[in-house]
Amino acid sequence: MPKLTKLSVLANPWHAIDHKGRPCCAVRQELTSSVIPKVPVFIGAKLNAPILDPDVQGNRESEHQGNRQAVLYRTFTFSPGALTVPATKYYKRAIKDGALLAADLDTALECGISAKEYQEPEAIRASEKAKALANYKATYGKEPPESDPYQPQPVAVEKKEGE
Repeated sequence: MPKLTKLSVLANPWHAIDHKGRPCCAVRQELTSSVIPKVPVFIGAKLNAPILDPDVQGNRESEHQGNRQAVLYRTFTFSPGALTVPATKYYKRAIKDGALLAADLDTALECGISAKEYQEPEAIRASEKAKALANYKATYGKEPPESDPYQPQPVAVEKKEGE
């Protein structure tokens, strides 16, 4: 089989979750001397605008006093479709580690994953989600809120008195 110059990959949002149980595994675009974006670019993921974490005391708009630094949290929206990236060591490592998924058997073989080990991306995503949610429950003793990695995360809005 000839060496591939491009890899077909999918984001694996459930490879890591944050403290609120939301999927947050986003692989940054490889930085090279010719590609240095001003804003971080992620493979198969878009960083949503950071928002104030309403669960942190003193973080609500009405509680700000003086020069207190607000605590923000970041969420991602993931693309369900396959993307093409250069066949570099950086992306091959991300696929072997599970942060990115090989979208096809040729990509998996190029990254050192045997045909016997290769699984369809949807099966891996389901398995990763189950492991992540079980780990969250074991850590926090409760189920995380339901979260869809392919839809923008809702922004928490503080209700003011009288509304």
